[in-house]
Amino acid sequence: MKKTQSLFIVALTAISLHSSHATLLVYEPFLTGGSNYDTSASLIGQGPTSLGFTGNWITGTTGPADPIATGLTYTGVDSAGGAASVGTNNVRTGRLLNTPFTATTTGTYYLSFLMDLGGVDNQYKALEFHNGGLADADRNFRLGNGGGAGGFGATNYGFRIAGGANQDLGVADTNTNFFIVRFDLSSTAASDTVTVYRNPTDLVIESNNTGVTLTGQDIVFDRITLAQFTTQQVTFDEIRLSTSFATAIPEPSTYGLVGFAAILGLIARRFRKK
Repeated sequence: MKKTQSLFIVALTAISLHSSHATLLVYEPFLTGGSNYDTSASLIGQGPTSLGFTGNWITGTTGPADPIATGLTYTGVDSAGGAASVGTNNVRTGRLLNTPFTATTTGTYYLSFLMDLGGVDNQYKALEFHNGGLADADRNFRLGNGGGAGGFGATNYGFRIAGGANQDLGVADTNTNFFIVRFDLSSTAASDTVTVYRNPTDLVIESNNTGVTLTGQDIVFDRITLAQFTTQQVTFDEIRLSTSFATAIPEPSTYGLVGFAAILGLIARRFRKK
């Protein structure tokens, strides 16, 4: 009996550690209704309480950006229920962070988000990090599709840091894609490392996934931006910035529940043997 009780305590401790050992710094689920986003109005100009953000969504270009009540769907990743639909042309809207990431910011951070391109063409659409403004020159990091030879290529996903070379993430599609971006930041110039996982197959153990890495960078940003310069509607959901791989996964993840179920199953078998 004592062994069984110990197993149960271990199970509860594992679940507790999974949810509390790291910090979720920024979270935008685009919830709608009540004091959240109003689906009858543009996203631009709205600024309900969202973890890590301050002020309203602002724009440097014209075009529609709308909160919608239905979130994106991806296996093993849960949407809280809302999303942001951006289009149909020449839209860039961003929202300031409470705490900017500067040249002296250090440590490991994880950005994650869901993205549905709505279609694949050679026009630019991406989630971006800007610093100091919303102009092209203010971009520090971007991940998306399109833009021809000067962007990510007509048919591929990719990412770019400042004016650096494109990093290919494979052929784009019209499915919902889940991205996790790992930033390893140093206060030493040109020493930051970025690794991007596109649709990681293991949402529990980071090292089981294969990513694309770019070293020798300088990552600075004070806002997160949604950009769309095409005739297609692109949708973003579940934007997270955290200090661990685990908290970059929208909860409750089916992967975590499966693990917990396995532990409970082991406990049940021990009871039957007794």
